[in-house]
Amino acid sequence: MTRHRLLGAAAALMLGFGGALVVFEAVERGGPVDPAESVVGSPDINKHCSELGDRFGAAMQGTDAYGWRCAGLTSGMWETRVVDISDVCASQFGSSSYSIVLDVDDPMSWRCVVAD
Repeated sequence: MTRHRLLGAAAALMLGFGGALVVFEAVERGGPVDPAESVVGSPDINKHCSELGDRFGAAMQGTDAYGWRCAGLTSGMWETRVVDISDVCASQFGSSSYSIVLDVDDPMSWRCVVAD
């Protein structure tokens, strides 16, 4: 009886975690542009990073779309900063624009969009 309960509890946990993973993946995957949105361009992440200082540029930490960082020297120390792509879109295409990612596995798949 105890072993049966343990197996049942383990199966319920696995099912719960598996369901949560499926939901997380569905939200994170991105995909095609919503028909109620218009693409206004692609974010220029290197330009955004260079605006932080003369010695800053875009760098990848990882291989997916969320790996973008601004990296450079500040007072002789190496520094990296996380890039908020929606902030990049807003500064380059206007405050009403925001970012979407078409493929989380492709760092070049970011687009800046505005709602129609």
